[in-house]
Amino acid sequence: MEKNYPMIIAAAILLLFLLYKEVKRVNRDRLFLRLLAVVLAVGALICLAFPIKYKVQRNTDPHALRLLSEGADMSLLKDSAYFTTDSSVLLAGGKHIKYIPDLAYYLQTHQDVNRIQVNGYGLQSEELKGLAGITYDFRPAPSPEGVISCSWQQVLKQTTVLSVQGMYNNTSEKPVKLVLEGLGSKLDSVTIMAHRQDRFSLKGQANQLGKMVYGLKVFSGADILHQENIPFQVAPSVKPRLLILSSFPDFEYKFLKNWLYENKYPVVYRTRISKDKFSTDQLNTPVVNAADLNTGMLGKFDLVIADDQELSALSPAAVSSLRTAVSQGLGLLIRMNDVKALSVFAKPYKLYETADSGAKSFTPVLAGEIAAMHAIPGSPSFYIQPQSAEQSLVKDQGGKVLLSSALYGNGKLAVSVIASTYNWKLSGVSSDYTQFWSAVIGTVTRKDESNSNWTVFPAFPVVGEETRVNEETTTANAIPKLTVNQQTLSPVQHLSLPFVWRGTFWPEHTGWNELKIDNHPADYFFVYVHQDWESLKQQERLLENLNYSKKSAAVKENSGIQSEMIEKELSQWWFFAIFLLSAAYIWFETKML
Repeated sequence: MEKNYPMIIAAAILLLFLLYKEVKRVNRDRLFLRLLAVVLAVGALICLAFPIKYKVQRNTDPHALRLLSEGADMSLLKDSAYFTTDSSVLLAGGKHIKYIPDLAYYLQTHQDVNRIQVNGYGLQSEELKGLAGITYDFRPAPSPEGVISCSWQQVLKQTTVLSVQGMYNNTSEKPVKLVLEGLGSKLDSVTIMAHRQDRFSLKGQANQLGKMVYGLKVFSGADILHQENIPFQVAPSVKPRLLILSSFPDFEYKFLKNWLYENKYPVVYRTRISKDKFSTDQLNTPVVNAADLNTGMLGKFDLVIADDQELSALSPAAVSSLRTAVSQGLGLLIRMNDVKALSVFAKPYKLYETADSGAKSFTPVLAGEIAAMHAIPGSPSFYIQPQSAEQSLVKDQGGKVLLSSALYGNGKLAVSVIASTYNWKLSGVSSDYTQFWSAVIGTVTRKDESNSNWTVFPAFPVVGEETRVNEETTTANAIPKLTVNQQTLSPVQHLSLPFVWRGTFWPEHTGWNELKIDNHPADYFFVYVHQDWESLKQQERLLENLNYSKKSAAVKENSGIQSEMIEKELSQWWFFAIFLLSAAYIWFETKML
């Protein structure tokens, strides 16, 4: 208080001087109003220099800790005392908020805290792990503006189309345009209208091999709002080997055989002529004796496409060999000719007929794709009843399943009720035909087991932050050798999954980083900077905190609500307004009246 005395004395001298000048003025009209204006002006100056504080009583829970996280409404500081573990929130809140550098340590030293109330996007994953036994009251902020979810293929074949899909939250007053760019050219774009949260799907063809980084830009008019990296790798295309078993030739087989030949797929096409006689075409492959289906012969293929009628006509030995081959990893796609399954492979699937709706066409929709393909003339007379153990790969726009698959040992077994995809070719829509069969073959075919099965967490690793690589070995207890940028990691075995090993590291540089597992060829993953995909990471944290709050422990019994006195500060804008009005009146009265 003593350091304020000189300013108070100076303000008192100024007030006395101004009052003296007003009293001695020749024109004494409106003297009272002028004296009042002088007093108010000087008083407002004093209050601007020394804010007025007052105390109010509030009810508080002594066992609760209130935290503000990124995205929180800072106006909450006016009504209560808050803490934060985020340095950026501390800078925004200033002296009105208290900082907790280590939440776990704070809770250890404050054993009476059994409830945490968090506003904003929530706490980080590591902070949530230290809240066992504490009730978590999460009050989420609205979803951030920008790309709040996004995914694409990390590794794709040379002929595969890059598909970037996600969700954009546009909270602005104007529509925004999302543009996928690659190698200096615009590949695809989509517009999100104002005040909308919509899904988007962008596609682009990558013809070059190796590591690539495309860009996702968000425009509002000519201004760039956001710009994100889309890293991926393009690997040489190794075509799976196909065996087609046909009970009779039709247009579907004819067009499929020609398309496979044109796209360099190794294909053996066998058509039944009579009970034990077949016609065989060998395309892009050495000669194979397809008359006798045995385990050794089937081991040369990655996918078998057959109609149900042909499978029902196979000998018991051929059926046994096919079963063994599928359980060992071979893919089997069955074309259904009738609602009643004939072969032992198709019987686990449930088919049902529908009343004739009079529809002249149907539109297939691939799983994971937003946009539907062009319509196909005609309409299936029966569909697949979805089951919990099956994955629906293709549906129509009404949601009825057209193609479904299920695991069969190490392989996959799928059935399809689509009989006329060749109409895309006849209609000149070759792109849909290529997209459909590429997706189906890629999903059902035998998987390449030569590559390591690894993942990096988080999905968007950031330089300098903890990152984990998980490796799945083919043999339990076989310790893999993990090396990141020539730095050897010490993997830890999963407690319940002995074939899963985890290595932890902290990336030192952005961009492509090298990962080597045992003696396999080097793999690569991309490391981002802190500002990349900011909205997406905020949305992920928000959802993670929402899920955690639902599983939070119940509040322990405590002493109940208590009262406390808190100090609040009167807004200085009021005194600034009073000073302006008083000074304005003094000037106006002198000049105008």
